[in-house]
Amino acid sequence: MSVSPSIGEIWDWKENVNSGIIIFKDKLLKAENYAKRVREGKTWQWYFDQSIGKRRRTYNDPLNGHYEWYPEGVPYTNATDFSNEQLLKEMFQRYVSGVYWRWEIQNPKDLNSGKWVKSPSYPKNTRGDDAWNIKIGNYPPDWN
Repeated sequence: MSVSPSIGEIWDWKENVNSGIIIFKDKLLKAENYAKRVREGKTWQWYFDQSIGKRRRTYNDPLNGHYEWYPEGVPYTNATDFSNEQLLKEMFQRYVSGVYWRWEIQNPKDLNSGKWVKSPSYPKNTRGDDAWNIKIGNYPPDWN
């Protein structure tokens, strides 16, 4: 799956649909597993960067440098699974980039306290909300 569509994906509707299904399944799987990774403290991953010959740490989710959200290896055991609405908003947001939800600790002395809150990092990027509104029939005003 490439970032830019191939000529075949642009001009052959069947190939375009097949690529769309692959992308949809990928985003859905990542959204479904996100809460579990937060619960288990596995929002980070290690990989070998051949350009520098060393192991590097990166996010297992597209958090774009928000290191303070999930310190490496810290499990938030009470991070609940998503409702259907939360799951779909998370999946829709991932089409653009980033995550829709983040687990926010309510009491700093108790890492198990918390709740899912809308990520404050993407105030201009409303893909998750926009797609959800279309799904439930609240269409943009300029749609006729």
